[in-house]
Amino acid sequence: MTARPSDLPDYEAPPVAEVVLGVNFTIPGGLKVYHIGLYRERIKSKFPKFQEQPPLPAQDVPAFSVFSGSPPLPRCWFLDESENRLIQIQADRFIHNWRKVTGKEEYPRYEVIRDEFVARWDEFCEFLVDQGVSKPILNACELAYVNHISKEACWTEPKDLGRLFSFLANDISGGAGHTLESVQCGLRFKLPGGNGHLNVSMTPAIRAQDQQEILRFDLSARGSLVSVDKAQLVEWFDGAREAIVRVFTSLTTKEAHLCWERET
Repeated sequence: MTARPSDLPDYEAPPVAEVVLGVNFTIPGGLKVYHIGLYRERIKSKFPKFQEQPPLPAQDVPAFSVFSGSPPLPRCWFLDESENRLIQIQADRFIHNWRKVTGKEEYPRYEVIRDEFVARWDEFCEFLVDQGVSKPILNACELAYVNHISKEACWTEPKDLGRLFSFLANDISGGAGHTLESVQCGLRFKLPGGNGHLNVSMTPAIRAQDQQEILRFDLSARGSLVSVDKAQLVEWFDGAREAIVRVFTSLTTKEAHLCWERET
């Protein structure tokens, strides 16, 4: 696997709360409910916990669709004992998450999470072959970083956010007599080489584990990839990670970098 680029900005205490790597695929003939059951038995020793969630909507199609025949498969969660790592599978998605649960977990770094995703995806593809199911046809890849920026880490009021984000004015108070209540926005960039798009969103939120007010700052890259070649898959994710880190660094200030202990 490739190493981290030497000139890529690095942070000792980044605000990252979750990293998500996923692929969108098509399987001729489709997945069946019994496949999910068999797959669960195969990975149960590493991912003993199970949950059902509503399926994620299909991407790049109308929000409302008419289904015929069997209803769509649910989105199945397979969680490890700590629930820090989980696999999500539905009819057209395979997703691997690392996430904080207590808020005290140490971020294991992208390379570790990427290698785990590749291993889990390989195992899933091998499982499909063992079951006589057609190999998945990749349609798209997605990498997302979810950052939780808490009030005690660099900001107190929404008007302070100009100190953290370079694209916000230093004074966003709204003028005399106006108090800024919240900030919510979105940005969209093209990935280098035309390999997709990078979406950035900023929204106020309440952190689940401690009910504290935070700013959620998400960066997600999505692009098309029709090859199942492992090297090309890793190359896309590595390029997306580099773009996310550079955009994150560009959109945040030196004061914020000090807070997050930037090293390079």
